Amino acid sequence: MTTETEVVPAGMTDEGTLNFTQSMRVKMVNSITADGKSIPSDPKDRMTLLKALGDMDHQALSKQKLAQDKDMGTAAQKVTQEIAQFVMSLGNGLAQRPMISETPIEKPRPQLPDSVPRPKLVDGETDIVAPQENFDSFTRRMNPDIPVPTQH
Repeated sequence: MTTETEVVPAGMTDEGTLNFTQSMRVKMVNSITADGKSIPSDPKDRMTLLKALGDMDHQALSKQKLAQDKDMGTAAQKVTQEIAQFVMSLGNGLAQRPMISETPIEKPRPQLPDSVPRPKLVDGETDIVAPQENFDSFTRRMNPDIPVPTQH
């Protein structure tokens, strides 16, 4: 097996680096497989070949995914622009009016009619902070007849 040395040019772009590494993988695969005509018999060469081919597949799929993501971004941008144009075409400057009023709007509070009986509240029902209770106090409250063992 021959080894070729190539110097990676300084200041190479990301795309250039990917192309360079891909071309090196292709050269290595061609070297290992006698220009793609045979599969090596040495287990180390086989593992190297599988790794290089897997990396080549991964890079190709990644490029396809990036291209697809770019297309999706462009399509989403076009849809956003179309929606904005539609909203602006509604007229009367509706799209430019503020959604929140600077002064609060007074509205009457709804009241239950007198025919609805007032609720009978239980002590603590409207408290903001829930009462704290441990196991012993809960057991005493729920079953006053059962003695609760005391801790010594």
